[in-house]
This record gives sequence, structure tokens and C-alpha cells, in this order.
Amino acid sequence: MNILIYTPFWMKGGIEKLIVHLTEFFYNTHRDDYNISILTESVPDAKNQFAIPDNASVYFRNYSPFNKKNESALREFVCRIDPDVIIVMGSSRAMYKIPRAIVGLPFPVILSEHNSDTQIAKSFYNDFRFLNAVRNMADVNHILLDEYGTRFDNPDNIVVIHNPIPASPVHATSSIGNTNKIIHVGRYDMMQKQQDILVKSFSKIAGKYPDWEVHCYGNDWRGGKEKLQALISSLSLDKQIFLHDVVNDVYPVLASGEIFAFPSAHEGFSLALGEALSCGMPAISFSDCPGMTSMIHNNINGILVNGGVKNITGFANAMDKLMGDVDLRKEMSKKALSIASAYSLEKFCGSWKALIDDTAKLKGKNKLLSLSEMEVNYVNLISTGYFFDELAKLKRSLSNVLFMKKILSKYKLLKPTYFLFSKVRKILR
Repeated sequence: MNILIYTPFWMKGGIEKLIVHLTEFFYNTHRDDYNISILTESVPDAKNQFAIPDNASVYFRNYSPFNKKNESALREFVCRIDPDVIIVMGSSRAMYKIPRAIVGLPFPVILSEHNSDTQIAKSFYNDFRFLNAVRNMADVNHILLDEYGTRFDNPDNIVVIHNPIPASPVHATSSIGNTNKIIHVGRYDMMQKQQDILVKSFSKIAGKYPDWEVHCYGNDWRGGKEKLQALISSLSLDKQIFLHDVVNDVYPVLASGEIFAFPSAHEGFSLALGEALSCGMPAISFSDCPGMTSMIHNNINGILVNGGVKNITGFANAMDKLMGDVDLRKEMSKKALSIASAYSLEKFCGSWKALIDDTAKLKGKNKLLSLSEMEVNYVNLISTGYFFDELAKLKRSLSNVLFMKKILSKYKLLKPTYFLFSKVRKILR
């Protein structure tokens, strides 16, 4: 069976790790039966990309801007692969590229969303009509949690598969009370991962705990690491907060710490958090961050901070509470270990294999193969976003007009402006 997986990025991140889990599973258990092709628009960089088994190949192709020429090129690429099933993994408008390019072709599609529905909708003007139009091009829609499926037009077409949390080979339980380390894992992205919130929160209590350190690990994201280092230096915390590159084996890093600090603004189903909990690290996060309440049980295996995802004081208080109570850290550490059994890697791989096998049966009977002329026009107008893009332009233009009208009125220039326009119109006639 030929499987084609599309993801916009290919680096050492969450989606990429999931793909590696799947390729390794098929290689170890069905290596002669499944061939996997990975299509990405990222840039080849061996230092920042995972190694994959021999049953998988990575193709680096750029289809942006997604005009007619690139749409045709993508269509030709898919035909060369001749997949039995296509999996599109992402959380942005890039999800529509594959379905749009293969209208009229016999390849079934799984759209696999890897964030909360509200966060994904931001790429679609926060308009679920637009997002659902894209979703409706798929034969199957995959989501990470049940709560992300409440706004689908067709809830019967949803499959929920949680991300895996493999059991950790090492545990942090032995380090608790000995290392005084706070660990954070995630790309240096202050829009989503919000390491700046962690730094600012720690700065409030750093003087109280001079022997404690914060260690962050991750890839740089659009200069985020440099900005974060500047913030650390401005707060004179260079001797307590340290920024490291991403590591291939995260478990020894996690096992060396006592608290996992995770102040993200939004997540889908965080692999980094799951790995930390399975390692026995009590975690701190925001209760308003989607996906957190499914993993962190407040005051049991960690602390959920209320008051929004920018609550620096609340996050500082939570760190203070755990840093100052070694017995509480040890108790939460024991409770954290149980998460691995609830989200096992075996269950994840088995569920995905079943989904892939079932969807492959739709080849030649898939949704995009035999669309009517009206349905093709719908795809071109609605599902591609053309209608919503034009609507957004109109709204921006109207907003600019109203803003100018407000300014002119404020300075009592509205009537003179109307008068001037009327004179100009008469001259032009």
C-alpha cells in the first residue's frame, strides 16, 4: 500500500514525531506491505530533522504561492506517487492544497487536524463556514480530542485518535529534591509556546530561590531564541535561565528536572507535555490553554493556572508552590507516571493503521473523484477561500472608510471633504 503524508513543515516538532512513530511502526511490523512518502514544503536541514526508516521517503517541494501553476505541479506529483490514501496533517490553510489539487482523481483523503478547532479557525478568518467547507473535501476527518469536533457540519465523518505518550525509559522521581531544575521543551515561539511568560514568571521568584535553574530546549522559530535570550539578560537571569538547542532523546533531559513548566497559549495535544508527565514530572500550565485539562489534573499531577494564558503572577505562584514543597512534588510525580498507560504508542499506531486500511478501501470511490460541475464550482469559490478572501478585502475597505470618516468628523473636516469631492466630480464630468 502506498501512503502519502503531506505536512507543511519538516523539522523536529510534534507532527514530525508522530509521522516518525507511524513510519517506524509500519517498518517494524509491515515493512513489505506499506510504502510511505512524505511531502513537505519545508527546507532540507539534516540537523533539525528526524531520521526515518527505509520504508519512507521525504520529498521537499514548494507549492507557494498556490496558483494554478503550482496546483498543477502538485497534482502531477500526487499522480506519480499513486497513493492508496493521502493524509494531510496540519493546522492552517495549507490543509486545502492537496484536496484542491486532486479534484477528479481517485485518491481518498484524511484531513488530520493538529490543534484545537478554535485555533485552526484563526487561519480561516475565524469563520467555521470556511473551515467546514475545507473539511468537507475530505473522506475522513481526524481530530485529537472529542472537544475539537463540536462544530463540524458532519460529525459522523470524524475519527478521534489521541497523540501517543510512550512510557518513559527513565523517571524524574529520583531527581526530585536533588536537582532544583525547571524544564521546558518546545520551539522558541513566544506567540504559542510563550517562553517569555515563563521567564517573566520566574523573575518574580528568582531571588527567593537562588539555587534553582530553568532549562529550555527547542528549535529556534523566526528569531524567537534570540529575543528570549535578550529578555533573560535584561532581567539579569543569565545565571539561572539557560537556552539549549533541541535534543534527539528528550527523556534524560526530562529525568534531570523536578518541574515541567509549559505556559503555552494554545496546543492540540502536546507531545512534550505528555512525555514530561510520563517521565514523572509534575507540570504547570494554563487551564485556558486547549488540551491541557485532558492531561493535567489540577493539584493531582500538576497545577492548572486560572486567569487566562497571560497570567504571569498566577504562573509564578504555581511555580513557587511546587518549588517550595518537595513532598508535594514527589506526590504529584507518582501520579504523573500513569498517563502513559492511557495514551499508549501501541494504541495510537493500531488506531492509525485501522483508519488507513479502512480509508484505502475508498480508492476509486472517494469524495473528490466524481464531483458535479456545481460541486467543482463550489470547491473553487468556497473551499479554496476565494469567496472569504474577497469578503475580507471588502470588510477591510469598509473599515478603512469608517475610520477615515471618524477622523474627519473628529476634526470637523467631514463636510468640507464632501464639498471638495462634489466639486471634483463636477469637474471630471
